Amino acid sequence: MAIFPRKPRRPSGRPVAPEGPGESAPAVRPPSVSEVLRERLGEIAAAAVAPEDALEPALRAILEASRAQAGALCLFDQRHGVLRLVAEIGFSEEGCRRLRNVRRTDPTAWDMPLNGLMNRRAYLIESASRNRYVPRLVEHAAAVRTIACLPLHAGPTPVGSLVLVAVAPRSFAERDVRTLERPLAELALMIEAVRRRGARVEPVEAPKAPVAAPPPPPLPQPAAHLTELRAEREQLRGEVAARAAERAVLAAELAARSGETDRLRAALELAAADRARLAADFEQARRDGERAETLVAALGAAERERARLAASLETAAAERAQGARAEAALEAARAAAERAAASAIAEAARAMIIARMATPLRPR
Repeated sequence: MAIFPRKPRRPSGRPVAPEGPGESAPAVRPPSVSEVLRERLGEIAAAAVAPEDALEPALRAILEASRAQAGALCLFDQRHGVLRLVAEIGFSEEGCRRLRNVRRTDPTAWDMPLNGLMNRRAYLIESASRNRYVPRLVEHAAAVRTIACLPLHAGPTPVGSLVLVAVAPRSFAERDVRTLERPLAELALMIEAVRRRGARVEPVEAPKAPVAAPPPPPLPQPAAHLTELRAEREQLRGEVAARAAERAVLAAELAARSGETDRLRAALELAAADRARLAADFEQARRDGERAETLVAALGAAERERARLAASLETAAAERAQGARAEAALEAARAAAERAAASAIAEAARAMIIARMATPLRPR
């Protein structure tokens, strides 16, 4: 949001260049937007029957000159410190409600124009559609690009505030605000005329009398002032009733928000309990996963040990089979040797028998 102070108000009249016999006339240049708008505002003020009748046409002329899509004009009540909406073009119901009566302590009003008026600063709010402090001033709030809050002063006196809304593709820059400075001075004079007309009470001159006679007392005229006081009292009563209605609406909204807050708090507590339960379940699952990983590692080691033992058993079985074959071969060789020995013994016995039988007996 761009914030820049207003320049001092320039004189309302146009400078007239002196023309002497030896001086040449200056080159004619086309009138600027500021000059055209000033002339237009002067024409509106001159054609109006009453000064207050010129406020809305003046606002329309400012919108046309600045190419703004919506605008609002608020007058400042110094006695009550209230900025009141008096003319608007293109504003939504919410925008009118937020600017109808602006006080510093009112949370339902949009106090940016009042702050700019009190600080004598113009506020240029860029990217207004994304600014959460800016209310929905127009119906198509998403298309709003720039909002300008321009204070209106008649000399040192604050008289009102002008709010201009630029909708895409239009946007305001500081140059646009500077262009409107001199025409807004004319608008401030117009508003000051409205204020003087509303606060003026015509004096009544006493009739002329001879010098010797005392002058009669001035005629009292309380009727107009009393009427104004009654109108202001009725207006204040309407404002009080409206504020009471708004306060009731806000109380109902606050009660609804409180119930919604309690419901959300209960839901949050339930969600926190669910989260704690899920965290405990997750921790248990993590521990189970760690144990499962340990069991898987142990199972892998047991499987490797089983494979090693199976290989050892196969090796031992092969060795046992080979030993059994060797033992069978030895047993067969032993049996063959025994048979050969028995056969040799039998042959030797036969041979001895034969030898005995063949040997002659010697005489004794």
